[in-house]
Amino acid sequence: MDERWAFGQPQGRAEWAWLQDAIFQLQRDGRAAVVTSRSLLVEQGTGSAIRQELVRQGAVEAVIGLRGIHAGNIELAIWILCRPGRAADPSSVLFVDGADSSDEASKPTDLSWISEAYHSWRTGTDTSAIEALAVVPILDLLAPGTALDPARWTTPAPDPESLELNVINKLDNVNTARDAFMAMPDPPSMAPTYLTTEALKVTVEQLRIAEHLQVWRRPSTDTTTAGRTTDGNELVTPDNLDIVIERSTKRRSPVAPQDSWSTRPGDLLVYARRERLHTKVVWVAGLSPSPAIQVIRVLPKYLDARYVGACLESRWNRKFLKGRPTLRPKLDEFEIPLLPIAEQVEIGQRLTEGDQLQIMTAQVASALAELNSSLTDALTSGVLSLDASK
Repeated sequence: MDERWAFGQPQGRAEWAWLQDAIFQLQRDGRAAVVTSRSLLVEQGTGSAIRQELVRQGAVEAVIGLRGIHAGNIELAIWILCRPGRAADPSSVLFVDGADSSDEASKPTDLSWISEAYHSWRTGTDTSAIEALAVVPILDLLAPGTALDPARWTTPAPDPESLELNVINKLDNVNTARDAFMAMPDPPSMAPTYLTTEALKVTVEQLRIAEHLQVWRRPSTDTTTAGRTTDGNELVTPDNLDIVIERSTKRRSPVAPQDSWSTRPGDLLVYARRERLHTKVVWVAGLSPSPAIQVIRVLPKYLDARYVGACLESRWNRKFLKGRPTLRPKLDEFEIPLLPIAEQVEIGQRLTEGDQLQIMTAQVASALAELNSSLTDALTSGVLSLDASK
């Protein structure tokens, strides 16, 4: 047997071999910092047995969890390894959760505080004030299958009072969502009161030539690597679209179009994601769509933007995405049934009502799920109990 595999024969994932090889190469008091995917900390099977043996023999001094910093947003882990029994504290393991940050603006690449926390712990400095840090006895980590994810060990147990208040708040949220749902008008009938039995299907290109709509996309040359236009305006992308619209809607004074590529109220934004086309009618002026979003501006006399968006998203039109780059689909071939404008408007209104009903239903379901989670936490901690007499 290869003497490097003192903690178990590595099978499957190569990381288990790299971890053991790093330890094998160390000098007596050396340290190795090995970066792996965070999933290695919770893996079961053969890997779990090797992980347990690394801990049991005292070869794991610290485990640091990191927020996703690559393009794939894969969360990482840093293993601080040593020769068995040569850790700063041979009876425990240090856990630091570098992904635990309530400040969304903080940069995941700023790791200085983690380095300072690790060195403070090694030198015996008090680290109790650091919430995302925990020192766990090795005996608590030896049960088969025990995960080494720092979030598991650094998350503090909530106090009983906060658990009880959380249940009350979640119950209030459920009641609020339920009352809002019940206050809605009767669920809409999704079948319009009148429909043309047959409609001429026309392409977006034909509608554009007839000047019933315009289609454009901001050129890449009008953008910067900082996510802004060359004039300094924030670019709207598929990822931040809803956030930017909500923020813009809250402004009391309307925003004038900032350039020829900016939106006007009633514009239809079109973008592709996960091999599907998505559309959204915006009623905010002055947004600056990125090159990933196409803008359609309809002539209200002939077309309803909500109706056009629904047609573009339909399964019928998905065939035009086949074999084409989905990030920037060519819309010219997409087909739209040309109905009278009154029928388009009615269909658009019904679809909007259906969207609102779906949102309200989701809010009730989400509130109930959060309440169930809070009740479970409170019951598990003993804060609440069931009254068997009722």
